[in-house]
Amino acid sequence: MNETKLEEKIASLRATLNKLGTSLVEEDYTIDEDLNDSRLSDALPSNLKGVSFRSESLYSEEANTSPKSDVRELRMLLDYERKRSENLENRIASKDQLLGEMSALQNELYANIEDLQNKLEQKQPDVQRENEYIASIKEGYVKEVELMNEQLHQKSHEILNLNFMIEQANFKEKEYLAQISDLKIQIEMKAGYENLDAIYELRKQIQDQNAEILKLNKEKEEYQFSQDSFRTNDAISMRKEISVLMKTVDELHIINQEKEKIIEELKKEINELNNQIFEEKEKNREQSYINERTVKAQYEYNKSANEIEALKEKLDELSEKMNNKSFKCEICEDLSLTLGVSDPKKIYPKITQMLKDIEKQKQINELYQKVENLIIQFSPEGAFVNAPTPHQIWRWLIRLFEEYMALKKSVDGQFLERVYNILKVKDPNAALQAIESFVKKI
Repeated sequence: MNETKLEEKIASLRATLNKLGTSLVEEDYTIDEDLNDSRLSDALPSNLKGVSFRSESLYSEEANTSPKSDVRELRMLLDYERKRSENLENRIASKDQLLGEMSALQNELYANIEDLQNKLEQKQPDVQRENEYIASIKEGYVKEVELMNEQLHQKSHEILNLNFMIEQANFKEKEYLAQISDLKIQIEMKAGYENLDAIYELRKQIQDQNAEILKLNKEKEEYQFSQDSFRTNDAISMRKEISVLMKTVDELHIINQEKEKIIEELKKEINELNNQIFEEKEKNREQSYINERTVKAQYEYNKSANEIEALKEKLDELSEKMNNKSFKCEICEDLSLTLGVSDPKKIYPKITQMLKDIEKQKQINELYQKVENLIIQFSPEGAFVNAPTPHQIWRWLIRLFEEYMALKKSVDGQFLERVYNILKVKDPNAALQAIESFVKKI
């Protein structure tokens, strides 16, 4: 606001100075012209109007005038000169007043300029400080933005690691569930082995007793009587056998309950181990634990496979020895109870499915071994001191996939950029139009 007023005053002062300079230059010309001014010429007598009052004209006409006329003319000239001097004095006074106003305006202008200079000198440190403050704030914001970008990058990396850990945890959970199911199958198979051994032993005793009874009765009675007695003795022995089997079933039921308790305890231990795995920070312990569990799982798998093979051999032996239909029925019932099926026809499919699962697990282990060998083969020498863990294999595959996608994107981007440069376009639609027009021209 002050600067605007100052500019206005400077402009008015310049106009006044120009006006004053013009009036001073023209002053000499106006003095002589005032003699012919209409306002002064009206005051002169009619005989002096149109007469030049320069000294030359006066001296030239001096000889032709009388003394009285000279006095009268001099008086008139004095009056005229008096009026002219008054007019000049008024002009000088007005010009002095104008000069006084201009000097006052100039002094005010100098004062304003000095005041503005003082204010500028006073504000210059403030402006400098403000600029420094703004620069410091800007630098702080830039640092904050850089820090936030770095934190964002770290958070993105942490999110990727967390996603990987979640996937790994899901994979471990599936492994543990598979181990639990394997343990259940092993427990059931062990219970089946015990049942089969007990039944086989009982059956052997019953067969021995029946053989002795048949031997004694065959000498004394006829074939029909021996057959009837055989049936009677067979029914009695079957009842005894059923009672013995019921006791055995009760004992096996108690054993199964105890084993279910053991399974529950194993589940709790596995859950605790899962929690410990998520809370562990040292990767070496986690990897060693995973390796240990993998070795145990492999050992249990081999053990269960051997047990199933042994079971298969026993079943083959039993199939050769079982000539009695009642014995076959009892074996089928026991197998149905052991395998948890209600229909004896489902025993063979159940065992077949178990064998298929074992074969599938073998294929999975072979695939895992092939992937492990592939990673060791294509990794730098000495990268793995021991066999890579599932965690390391998973990270290696993810890194390979990320590098492949980055390479693919870079190759595609370079190709598109070259196409755009050749066609001199920047848009895919424009590129298509250019190609279409080129094809039409061809």
